[in-house]
Amino acid sequence: MNCTHGYPRPLDSTINAMKSLAFLSLFLLSPGLVGIAHSQIFVSNFTSSTVSEYSLSGTQLSPSLISGLLNPIGLTTDGSHLFVPVVTGNKASIGQYDLSGDPLNTSLIPNAEGPVAISGDDLFVQDVTRPSSIGEYTTSGATVAAPAISIGEDEILGIAVEGNDVFVSYISVPPINGVSSEFTIGEYTTSGTTLHASLISGLGFVGGLAVQGNDLFLSNDQGFISEYATDGTFLKTLVPGLDDPTTLTLNGNDLFVANSGNGTISEYTTSGDPVAPSLITGLSGDVYGIAVVPEPATFALLALASGGFLLRRRCRGKPS
Repeated sequence: MNCTHGYPRPLDSTINAMKSLAFLSLFLLSPGLVGIAHSQIFVSNFTSSTVSEYSLSGTQLSPSLISGLLNPIGLTTDGSHLFVPVVTGNKASIGQYDLSGDPLNTSLIPNAEGPVAISGDDLFVQDVTRPSSIGEYTTSGATVAAPAISIGEDEILGIAVEGNDVFVSYISVPPINGVSSEFTIGEYTTSGTTLHASLISGLGFVGGLAVQGNDLFLSNDQGFISEYATDGTFLKTLVPGLDDPTTLTLNGNDLFVANSGNGTISEYTTSGDPVAPSLITGLSGDVYGIAVVPEPATFALLALASGGFLLRRRCRGKPS
């Protein structure tokens, strides 16, 4: 690129910007690169032991993108890969797949099972050898801490991470006060410190657990999503009238919740406003995992903005 006094000439700048746009568009939208072209909704089906793929508008793209998982509980993504509970023989692990469903490492994290949560470059999963504990691993499978968090003699059914805080939904074994369906939300640090073992207690079946900023979102078998502050204060019933909601996930300011009672996935804002109450229909059996990858345009705009900035920086200099 030709520069005058450290700045590009107008015509050269335009031509090079167009070249950069064309190159980045091809790179970002190529199906074989980082799986970005998919950018869809992925659903793990407990009954059919599969992960299905849908468009962001709810159209089914693949009913069995990944199969043979043996009742998967949990599913998450880093935007380029899917992390899914896998059972081979009698061995449980967290497997890593690309967004086309191809296995990259079906034993990325051995001796681990769902639920599975992601925060940055770290995964938090339940330890098979210590069912009441959570291990922390990198998304490349390296051990950070195992166990990272010990809950006690309890069964873990949900994990959500925000910053250095880990929120865990669990059911006590033996039951509390003789009630086997009483769930509790505990709060821990990522380094394993117990902050509040019973941050929220006396809950019915907690199918979904998600956190954003200072807000906790819970879905339960009474048919609604509740919103709590992260200090445990109940705020409101956010979304009523659901049919056996079994899991939920956050994507930006939208909540996606699975209604296993009527085989649908609904989309709402974090304020409770309906976006698409029947976004996905025709599901069979219980759903315990939803992962959403943003639209390709999101990545493209970010990269183009970055590319334009670098283009300007490269030619910027002190005029002579």
